[in-house]
Amino acid sequence: MTKLVDNELCKLLTNALDRLSTGCVLVGVFTTAISLAQDRPSLKWPEVLGLILWFFAALVLHLRAQAMIRRLTE
Repeated sequence: MTKLVDNELCKLLTNALDRLSTGCVLVGVFTTAISLAQDRPSLKWPEVLGLILWFFAALVLHLRAQAMIRRLTE
């Protein structure tokens, strides 16, 4: 494979990982917001744990995408 093709494939995968990390944040935030909007004044432990796990998943995916960008060659 040429460097150009390898770089484009790397960018494509990096963008997919970053979009997936954004989706994780949205799922974590929206599920918590909907839970709070349903007349439940406080968060329960499962909701807090879910929020933390979704943010952790988003962070891992985003950091992996950043690591892949560093792999690009000239």
